[in-house]
Order: sequence, then structure tokens, then C-alpha cells
Amino acid sequence: MTQRSIHPSRNLQTVARSLGLGLAIASIMVLTNCGNDQQASRPVGTVEPGNEPDESLVVGSPGSGGAAPITPKNGGREALTPDQVKGILEAECTGWSREGEPIPATLQLVVDTSGSMTDSPPGDDQRSKWEITREALKNAVDALPASTNLGVLFYPNKNVTSNGHTPGDVSACIKIDERIPIQPLGKEGSPQRQAFEEGLNSASIESYTATHDAYKYALEELLEPYESPNRFILLITDGAPTINLGCTWPGEEELKGGLWDGAGSYDGDTDPIIASIREAAQKGIRTFLIGAPGSEKSVESETDKRPWLSEAAIAGETASPGCTIEGPNYCHFDMTRETDFSFALNSALQSIRGQIIDRCTFALPEPPPGNVISTDLTQIIVEWGDGSSSLIQQDAEGDCVDGWQVATGADDEEATITLCQKTCDDVKADGRARIFFSFGCSPAEIDEIWK
Repeated sequence: MTQRSIHPSRNLQTVARSLGLGLAIASIMVLTNCGNDQQASRPVGTVEPGNEPDESLVVGSPGSGGAAPITPKNGGREALTPDQVKGILEAECTGWSREGEPIPATLQLVVDTSGSMTDSPPGDDQRSKWEITREALKNAVDALPASTNLGVLFYPNKNVTSNGHTPGDVSACIKIDERIPIQPLGKEGSPQRQAFEEGLNSASIESYTATHDAYKYALEELLEPYESPNRFILLITDGAPTINLGCTWPGEEELKGGLWDGAGSYDGDTDPIIASIREAAQKGIRTFLIGAPGSEKSVESETDKRPWLSEAAIAGETASPGCTIEGPNYCHFDMTRETDFSFALNSALQSIRGQIIDRCTFALPEPPPGNVISTDLTQIIVEWGDGSSSLIQQDAEGDCVDGWQVATGADDEEATITLCQKTCDDVKADGRARIFFSFGCSPAEIDEIWK
């Protein structure tokens, strides 16, 4: 997105009218230097010849350009009238503007398409588990924001041949060339959305369940190389893996080494899968688990497979509050006791969507060339769904209950702004709330406007 500097004395009223926030909060505004020596006032960087801002716009740190003294804040919020909003927009310390953009989520789907997914769930004798899952996934992805990064691996998506007893290439039990690499979803009709829908419609529903190979491949080959601060995996399966890591058959020792009449008739190991999920969480990648009908009783061993899915959710740091591994309140999304699998699955996916879409963490915008943003001169305004507005104040020294805080990474480009817990909860509860940032005016200057 190309950003344009705006001289407040000529253009802010036009911007306010065109952007409309009740009157017009347009969002991210940067400090205009009122002093004479603009180059000397910049805390870092210089403007290269021929790359000067087309107006006298300079972003600075506290005190630069004659800015008012900083009055430290300890969080809180103040109601703003339309006139106060207008006053902030048209203050001399404001410059250009843009609405805040939450950090996009990156979601890797790992979806079981083994033969057992052709069975019908209890209460639905018309559709298979896969047909219901396919429809629910389409609805869930349709509802994701365009900024979401999505990748998909269906497994096995082929007739499994296995590597016998000796671990081998993942391609023996998963059709990895049909994976959908992670890309931004984009708007309706985008290439990534089309690829996802085509993958759903063409997935092969057959053969055995190579859950560990699928998870490990999706994590290490697809998700980890995709640099993003907000990454998740969603694993959907109907129970027991029947193939161990390396596309090897589980079973009696004397039967290992190749195909035999009992191939695929033994439950695979789940502890190594849980360990992989725990390792992913240690890298900041959380894993959600949905246990489809069938996970309550393995076809092979007739044992309950919900405890391993619960334990995996704990390892993946997505366990539901107050849950227990053995149930009845399982830690994963358990579909086995639902009378309407379709409704329950859609509800679970909606819950997951609400958890991965972070409406409370924002990346700082890129300032005009040759300038930097000072978060000490930052104010946040929330326009609520009922049309009212609030000034949200920085919590620079408290426990961040109501307000916002800034986290600075290795360089200025990695800095993020996060709403405190109460503010975040209120924003999430109000589906129409919008977040706007004002970079440029000190708290003391803002106080003079709204008081």
C-alpha cells in the first residue's frame, strides 16, 4: 500500500470527511515537526536526496520539534464526543492516517481423509463424515479474513503402499504433491481460495491413517519455513493412526517388514505424535485438535482414542478450560457425543477461527521515507459498534488490564501494539468495533483536546 504524507493545515479536514469515522477517525497519524531544523530533530535516519517527503512531515520522539511534554499514563479509557474526535484529527500534531491492521494468522490444516471417513456419523444416515467435514471446512474458510495465510494437507489422499518395517519417504503414505502451499487467502474468488475448494472436491477418501507423517510433514516442510508470528495447526481426525512415522506398519514384531494380511489392522503409536505437537508449541506454533465420530472406539483395537487427542491438545496449548484427559470434559474438540455432527463441527471451527484471528495485536505501519514512529507519542481510539468512541490510554507501567502496551522486537519494523485484556475482551465482544491509532500527539496534547 502506498502511503502519502498529509500536511495538517491543508488536508486533514478533507481526510476526515473522506474517511468518515463518525466523523472520521482515519487511523494512523504521525507527528508533524513544527521546528525549523527538521533533519536535526529526527531521532534516527536521514532523507536521501530525491526521496524527501513532499510536505514538511517528520516523525519524532518525545520533545522533538517542540512537542508537548509527555504525561505518563497507566492505562484506562475516556469517552470521546464527536467534537473531541474531530479535534484529535485536526490537531496540529497529527499528520497522515490509516486504519490499524491486525497481524494476520497463518493456519495449516492437516485433514484425515482415510477410508473410515466414508462412514456416516450417528444421527446422519445420508452423508458421510467426510461430506460433512468438507462442507464445514468450506464454510469456515469462506469466513476467514483475506489477510489469513492458509495451507492444507489432506492425508493420506492416496492408496497407501507403506515402507514396511524400514522407515522411508513420506510419499509412500501421503500424496504430498497434492498439498496446498501456504499463501494469503485473498478476497472471494482468489487463486488460493479456488485451490482450497478444488482440493476439497478432489481429495481421495481411502486407505490408512498416517497421522504422524502428515503432522510432521505439514509442520516442518510447510509451516515452519513460512515466516509469520501468528502460526497454528488444525488437525482433524477420527481417531487412531494406523501407520507409524516413516510410513511403517505397526503390529506384531514378527509381522513387520512388509505387507501382510493384517496390514493396517493395528493402532499406531500416539506418544510420538504428542511429542511432535509439544515441540511445535515450544516454537510458538499451537495445535488445535478435532476428534470426529469414531475416535471414541478404535476399529482395530476397540480402545478409546479420545484421551490421546486430549493429551495432544494440552501439548498443543489449546486445551479447553477445566478439561481432563480421560473426559468427560475432554481437552480437544470432541465430536463423538454430538447428535448433530454438522452443527457441532461448524461450531468448533467457528470457535477456532475466533481464537486464531487476533483482533488485539497490531503491527506498526511503515512511516514515510526517512522518518520513524515514536510509540511514546501514540494514542488509540476505538469506534464501537453503537457509534460511540473511546480514547484508550497506554499502560506503560501497570499490569495491562484496560489500555494498551507496545512490544519492541529486534528493530522498529517488529514492534507491535497489543490491547490489554479488558480492552481486548470488549473489542472481541463487539463484532463491529474498529481500532484506530493516532501517532504524533503526546498525552498532554491529547488531554488539552478532550478535557
